[in-house]
Amino acid sequence: TNKVYLTDLLNSHQLGMPATEILYKERPEDFERVGERLGFPLVLKIPDGCFSRGVIKVESQQALLEATAELFEHSVLLLAQEFFYTEYDWRIG
Repeated sequence: TNKVYLTDLLNSHQLGMPATEILYKERPEDFERVGERLGFPLVLKIPDGCFSRGVIKVESQQALLEATAELFEHSVLLLAQEFFYTEYDWRIG
């Protein structure tokens, strides 16, 4: 499931979900400040990963920069989401 389309779908139906931002590889000024907007920890995802492939939980600005560098090798955009702790591993799609 493409997570960008899923995010748009959930938002269009006003379904609750973590705050989400799309980060573009060519706009590093955005991902340098996403931690300020969403807080840490946050989760980075490639748009077309599955079974946790391309998903990284980051705890700090330094970890964010390292994770974006790694994930941008596989995609030109990423999703950054605020982290919600639950005891259950939620998977949709």
